[in-house]
Amino acid sequence: MIMANQLYLFCGNIQVGKIHDSFCSDDTWYGRFEPSIKKEDGFQESRIMGFIHFSQLWNERVATNPSDPPDASEFDQFNDLIATRLWSVASHEGKCSRIVDAPVFVIGGEILWREVGSNSGASGKHFH
Repeated sequence: MIMANQLYLFCGNIQVGKIHDSFCSDDTWYGRFEPSIKKEDGFQESRIMGFIHFSQLWNERVATNPSDPPDASEFDQFNDLIATRLWSVASHEGKCSRIVDAPVFVIGGEILWREVGSNSGASGKHFH
């Protein structure tokens, strides 16, 4: 298991928040997410916060009813944030790693993500 100090989550050039207590297990990173932006900060920030809230609620629905999960196509409304490879994580020291598609947000502040270049088959830099 790999552990990291505080990390910073970015969507493009927007610092979305901080990630505390992060660790990596089986090519998936986990941590506790603390947002740095609010919907009122601008259009893109509003989109990002809307995506985070939607992701939290969607994942809660999966957890509540795993035998009949919601359709993943519900995320299509956020393709501008998911399919563009805008998401990345940076360390305090400036090391940066791109995230495959987008992070997953869970009610209660949990965040998880996979890096480009992990065993997911994508290529790119690893965050360590």
